[in-house]
Amino acid sequence: MIIKKSTFRTKGIFLSVFIITSCLLMIDCSSAKPSVQKKRIEFEFIPNGFQLATTGHGFVDVYPDKLEIQITKGEIRINPIHNRFKTSSAYAIQIGISRYFPGDKSFDIIATGEKLIINKIFESKEDFYAFSNLKFTIPNIKKEDLKNSRITLTIYRDKTPNSSTNYAHSSDENIISTLFDF
Repeated sequence: MIIKKSTFRTKGIFLSVFIITSCLLMIDCSSAKPSVQKKRIEFEFIPNGFQLATTGHGFVDVYPDKLEIQITKGEIRINPIHNRFKTSSAYAIQIGISRYFPGDKSFDIIATGEKLIINKIFESKEDFYAFSNLKFTIPNIKKEDLKNSRITLTIYRDKTPNSSTNYAHSSDENIISTLFDF
C-alpha cells in the first residue's frame, strides 16, 4: 500500500510538472513573433533609347517569398533623343522582374506585379507624367529566382501589348549591373 501511494504521488507530481511545462512552452511559442528577414535595395531608372523615357528612384524590400517595390519618385516623358516623336501616349505601367540570359544576351521578364492604368497623352516633349510613392508587390519570388535579375518598368502605350521596357539599376553602382546578386 505504501508503494502504491508513493507511485501515484510520483506519477501525479510528474504529470503536474509535465502539464505546467507544456502550457508554459505553448504560451511562450504563441507569443513569439516570427522573424521576417528582408533586405532593402535601392534602385534608379535611367533613360534608355525607347520612345518614352523613364527616370526615377525607389527601393525594393526583398522577403523570402515576395518583393515589395516602392517607386519613391519618378517621371515619364517623350525621350529627348528622338526628334521624330512630337506626341505619344502611356496607357499603363507595370513593375516586373527580368532575368539576364547570357546565351541570348538579353533580359526576359519572369514575373510582374499589377498594372497601373495612367491614361496619359503626351502633347509635347515638355509634357510629362510625374508619380511618387507607387507601391507594387510581386508574390511567389524566391531568392534563387533573383540571380541575374533587375527591376523593370514596362510602359504600355495603349490597351494592346505594344510596350517599351525600362530597366532599373542599383543606385550605388555606376555600371549596368544586376540588383539582386547577394
